[in-house]
Amino acid sequence: MKTIHYMSLITGLFLLFTAKLNAQHIQKDAIFSGTFKYSKKKQPDSVLVWTYPNANFWDSSVDYKAKVNNDGTFSFRIPALDKPLFFVIKVLQADRVETLGWFSLSWYAEPGDDIHIALTETAGDDNLLFTGKGAAKYNLIAALQRVKDNFTSLYTELKESDTPTEVQQKLDKLASLLKTNMQKKQQLIDSSEVQISPSMRKLIDYQFARYDTEWGDYISDGYRVAYHKKGPEVQQILKAAFNQTFFDTEQEQDTQSLLSPEHFSGLLRHYKTEALLKGSGKGADLRTFYELLKHHTGQPEIKERLLSQFLMDGKSLQYISRYDPITYDSLVIDASPFLTSKQGKEIMSKKTKLAKGRPFYDTDFTDLQGNVFNTSALKGKVFIIDMWGTGCGGCAQFHHLFESQVWPALKDQKEFKFLSVNTDKDRKRWIESLNTGTYTSKAYLNVFTGAGTGLLGHSLSKYYEVNAAPFVLLVDKQHQIVAKLTGYFTPKELLRLINKAISER
Repeated sequence: MKTIHYMSLITGLFLLFTAKLNAQHIQKDAIFSGTFKYSKKKQPDSVLVWTYPNANFWDSSVDYKAKVNNDGTFSFRIPALDKPLFFVIKVLQADRVETLGWFSLSWYAEPGDDIHIALTETAGDDNLLFTGKGAAKYNLIAALQRVKDNFTSLYTELKESDTPTEVQQKLDKLASLLKTNMQKKQQLIDSSEVQISPSMRKLIDYQFARYDTEWGDYISDGYRVAYHKKGPEVQQILKAAFNQTFFDTEQEQDTQSLLSPEHFSGLLRHYKTEALLKGSGKGADLRTFYELLKHHTGQPEIKERLLSQFLMDGKSLQYISRYDPITYDSLVIDASPFLTSKQGKEIMSKKTKLAKGRPFYDTDFTDLQGNVFNTSALKGKVFIIDMWGTGCGGCAQFHHLFESQVWPALKDQKEFKFLSVNTDKDRKRWIESLNTGTYTSKAYLNVFTGAGTGLLGHSLSKYYEVNAAPFVLLVDKQHQIVAKLTGYFTPKELLRLINKAISER
């Protein structure tokens, strides 16, 4: 009998332990309802919710859509949460995705949230009020953004015509404003300690109203755009100001930051500014920039996330001096030992396919006459392949830059082609967009992924794991990749890379 009792006790304790363990991983939905209380403004057709499970913008989002009823009400549910989830809200109006003031901010949903959102029209941004379980964090985020919006109207941008004295005065004013607003931010966060958990308050601190990154951005813009030609006095003023940084670059250990996209975007910009100021001229040295990021922390998960940001964020290559694909690929190899998670290994696999010298993946498209066009027909030519879609702002921006500042120097070059690939699912929409000249030129070689295929459904996108447009590659005469291009390359850098590829035999 004693053995039976002991076994019963052990079994009971095991079941209790298992129940507690499972309770820590219970998944709960986050439920939202809302009302547009409009009398004059036209209410949206739908509410769009873009969620980012990995808290970054290079992985595909998981999206939800909620119809706005005639009475202005809407509702949506984000299922099965076991941790805070970063998400963005947009609205759909007549098939156009639009922002709507503070409602279109980014937010964090938590398991068990049951939120009602009331939107009341005003002359400016709509008044926004959250009620229900978990509402305190949403109202805190909105309050932080209101203070931040006011802050950006209080300081003056640096100008090329400013004297050294005026530069110093503007820096002093901004520093004072930053200190004041950082105090306001902390007061708002501290005042919510009863309603919001410590971990969520910390996460909100990482993500929202990042005044510390404003300082570096301000100095970077001034140094790069206006002051690199104005002599050592202004340069030293800006460098000295940056060294009095508001940004905490101590060895970071808090993994709560992994859920904040803005935190890692801010680190990227901060260290690029530091690399810029260490060098000379308008751009930062790529290797110096990378080394600063790599030594930010020894914490493995944070290091991996920061290096992933470097590899996957297109803005990494913005304002880099003389980009060199070979140097970049060497940094990819150097980063490889630190990217050990499943997501990290996927990034390395993707980057390996895009490395300089890798064979280009040949595939079929449809041309304007409805015929099959295979990319192997471009062997022996240097070419750019640009995958774009109607409504893509970045696609239009890249085309405008290329057509206006790069194409004039290449249009008569027989050894160069521009392959413009439309990724709309509808041929009629492709032709309409082509005729506007917003995304492509009739002087290019224009092709289509195919009716109903779109961006994600095409074999090229699947091979290179493309989930967003524009996707732009430069390919050499041997049909090997030279570089993946972004809209952050300057026209001068683009033309240099293309002409170098043309000159090689």
